[in-house]
Amino acid sequence: MAGRSPLDLSRLRRVLIHKPDHLGDVLTAVPTLHALRRAAPEAHFAAAMLEGPDAVWRELGLVHEVRHLPQVYWWKTGAALSYVRWARSRRFELVVNLRHDFRDIGAMRFLGAKYVATPTHRIFGQPASHAFLPPRDDKPEWDNHANALRELGLPVEPYALSENLKASFASARQGLDLPDAYIAMHPFARQSAKRWPLDRCLSLIDRLATRERPVVLLGGPEHVGEIGTFAKNKNVIDRVGMTDIAGLMAAVAGARLLITFDSGPGHIAPLVGCPVLAIMSGTNEHQRWAPAGARVIAESVPCAPCHKPVCSVDGHPCMTGIDVDRVADAALEMMTS
Repeated sequence: MAGRSPLDLSRLRRVLIHKPDHLGDVLTAVPTLHALRRAAPEAHFAAAMLEGPDAVWRELGLVHEVRHLPQVYWWKTGAALSYVRWARSRRFELVVNLRHDFRDIGAMRFLGAKYVATPTHRIFGQPASHAFLPPRDDKPEWDNHANALRELGLPVEPYALSENLKASFASARQGLDLPDAYIAMHPFARQSAKRWPLDRCLSLIDRLATRERPVVLLGGPEHVGEIGTFAKNKNVIDRVGMTDIAGLMAAVAGARLLITFDSGPGHIAPLVGCPVLAIMSGTNEHQRWAPAGARVIAESVPCAPCHKPVCSVDGHPCMTGIDVDRVADAALEMMTS
């Protein structure tokens, strides 16, 4: 695979997308996969990814089949050899790698495809037929993924796919029994360093929730019971643990505003045309990881970005430095603009 090879995507019949990542990463790759599907309309698209996040691409009709990999660092497990054998048996013409870990990059050469589009990482990726630039921290992650499109000669399209998706989620939203107008809030994050103090979450919810503007709480089954109970507040609708991926996307699509932390569901909002207010910790670069078009509330701290799952600084200043009034005022301003 030395040197760049010409590639007419419209003639392809079998394409593999390699993306064993968490929900947010999978969501930010949607515009790139959408563009690839349009450029290769006759191709059968398979994806190698984690079980759980794969539901996003399945729900959006972006892939025909999924090969589950056991974890992000799949090459540490016994799955590596069986994955290679599976890929080679499928005779993919093109493999597109959307992971920038050098071990993922190095593994692509063994999957048997004639064409490989992958980011580079030092010496890795250079022999690929279509090697593209690695991600940058000063660019949105969806735009980093779009480097694959640029290398393949495809246009980079706007992020939002909103109108078609809103219509497709209408029935799923009805099943959630939601009102006509509401604020959606996903007050959870996989890593504790990205979470806002619980008492401030509760205060914000109480301040925002009114009869005309109820607050719908969203989250996965693992978050049931974390936020407390709002049984006495009829303006809070608790749907934590009650939605699958389709339901979660439907709930965000129907909201007037989504409030979230630095977590995967925030990246649903730009896909479905929902304004999003993101309370961002100092763990990651905001330019890269905030949802596209989000209004970001963050506290400048000298330790950022730390890239740590658990804060090691007394008081967790990047999150405790953000008070309720600041978030509430921003949310209300967005609701009236």
